[in-house]
Amino acid sequence: MKARKKNEIRAEDFEEFYKKRRIKKDDKIEIDFETMKTQMNKFVSYCKKTLTTLGYDLKEIMVSKNNIIELIERVEKRRIYFRVFYNCDMNELNEAALFCFWILKLQPFRYVDKDDTERNTINMKIALCIFLHIINFYVEECNKKITKDNKENKKKKIVNITDDIVNNLLYSFRYRDLSKEALMSLALTLIYEVDNP
Repeated sequence: MKARKKNEIRAEDFEEFYKKRRIKKDDKIEIDFETMKTQMNKFVSYCKKTLTTLGYDLKEIMVSKNNIIELIERVEKRRIYFRVFYNCDMNELNEAALFCFWILKLQPFRYVDKDDTERNTINMKIALCIFLHIINFYVEECNKKITKDNKENKKKKIVNITDDIVNNLLYSFRYRDLSKEALMSLALTLIYEVDNP
């Protein structure tokens, strides 16, 4: 068993914390522990990779367990909302947009020894990475389905992300008050279709 580093982000910590938190909180929609555990493991794993890719030292980053659990609960509640009111499952783009929205609002990540302006920056960068990654992933998956189905009249999807768009997204994530629905729509507008050769 590996020794635990100080401030290390571990899914097990969130699991224990969530069990205790569920007793204290009185929610109308109850999210079962296994669903929460699965989502926490995926989210923590992805955030660790993202932080490392961005060049952050995980030992210097603190994570608010309350905010991470709140974030995952809100996304899960929205997933239930989609099933109940729209009779459909939320797609990857919508789910990622919600994660980005709640990262920007709750700001669960911060430096151990730096001021809160840095907190906004780190959360903004994580949200942007998730946002751009899922758009690329979604387009790749859609194009695989087109190839697999071998439909002649299906159009291929292309991602329209330039440096200007990335800079505008960074600015918007930092200074604008984007709604959940705006982020969902924004993700779709960065994807367009072209004729499949």
